[in-house]
Amino acid sequence: SLVEWTRVHPELARIASLQAVLVICSLVVSLYNDVVPVGALAYGCFVSLSNTLLLAWRYEQGKFRASLNARWALRQAYRTAIERYMLIVFLLAVGYKLLGFLPLSMLAGFVVGQVGWILALVKFKAG
Repeated sequence: SLVEWTRVHPELARIASLQAVLVICSLVVSLYNDVVPVGALAYGCFVSLSNTLLLAWRYEQGKFRASLNARWALRQAYRTAIERYMLIVFLLAVGYKLLGFLPLSMLAGFVVGQVGWILALVKFKAG
């Protein structure tokens, strides 16, 4: 369950929750301001959150592997890295081409989401 997962993986849960809060805050601001760049900012945060969730999903898959060897772990690490980059490129392309968001605003949102990742890690390590 989600509660058990957050208890077992507090670091990933904290990162994902902070990024989700950033997405929600951006959406609330965009509702009151009716400004397109804020929606693009929220979408960029969503891209960052999707990246985190993919990483968490892959991490969970690795835990259930009965016999982990170095070759399998390295292959999974490369696969996950490639998937994460492809997911980011795909979602940013969808935001730009299909949704019509401004690229700079989307990238700013993505950076905000990644900063959320860093802040969550710093806070987790410090406290």
